[in-house]
Amino acid sequence: MEIKTWVERCNDHPDHQTGMVSNDMIRARMGEEIADLRIEVERLRAENEQKQWLIDDARVHRNDLRAEIERTFALLKDPNVVSINMLRGIIAMPSVEQIKHIYASVFDERDEALEEKP
Repeated sequence: MEIKTWVERCNDHPDHQTGMVSNDMIRARMGEEIADLRIEVERLRAENEQKQWLIDDARVHRNDLRAEIERTFALLKDPNVVSINMLRGIIAMPSVEQIKHIYASVFDERDEALEEKP
């Protein structure tokens, strides 16, 4: 919808140049345009409310997901939870080489102890 200025609406209008448009005609036409503008404003408000609801809903879900991620990371720090889930096959078990790498100091001590025994 194009919104015209007073000059565009009245002074430059061809009918007004010929003197055919009265002030009452101008007021009536402006009243119609104002009514149309009010309808458009209400439509935009309703559209904005819907979008705001979607944004608020997305924020709630984002916060729920962040909380779930934090809970999951907390569980992954518990060795008992990790071990149980490895046994269930929910998470992968580390290979022997990976365990040796994780517990390098334990394996180094064991290897040193084995080398010292005759």
